[in-house]
Amino acid sequence: MTFYNNATICTNGHVISSTTSNSTPYCKSCGKETISKCQHCETTLRGAFESEYSFEINYGAPSYCYICGKPFPWTEILINNAVELISLDDDLSDEIKEVIKNALPDLIIDTPSTPVATAKYKKFIPSAAKYVQDGLRNILIDVTSETVKKSLWG
Repeated sequence: MTFYNNATICTNGHVISSTTSNSTPYCKSCGKETISKCQHCETTLRGAFESEYSFEINYGAPSYCYICGKPFPWTEILINNAVELISLDDDLSDEIKEVIKNALPDLIIDTPSTPVATAKYKKFIPSAAKYVQDGLRNILIDVTSETVKKSLWG
């Protein structure tokens, strides 16, 4: 028998339980409310995968709902923070800001557009202020794939 357990994750993205829905109402790390369902379509959050042969040990919070495709709250927060950080740089043109902002979702998850998003980021981010470059690295480093990490930060 193979199945996905249910999960409980706080709205900041801390995994509370990868095996139980509604395990606690608030996060012990940050105090934020926890969820066990997509806030858009009410689908139960997929937790760790389990079969008679294996159990997923390194479970990470998903970025998007597998049913409706909408971002989870922690993904929205991450993208919004990155966009806000980019907007603080007065020396970047609006066009460059827009290119970087539009690349962000494809840096977070692997899509056919990820290589193009990576190239855009690498081309335009050196024009950004150092605090923007450092801030974006801090925001993105834990949520990008290993391929994107290696490409952007070595």
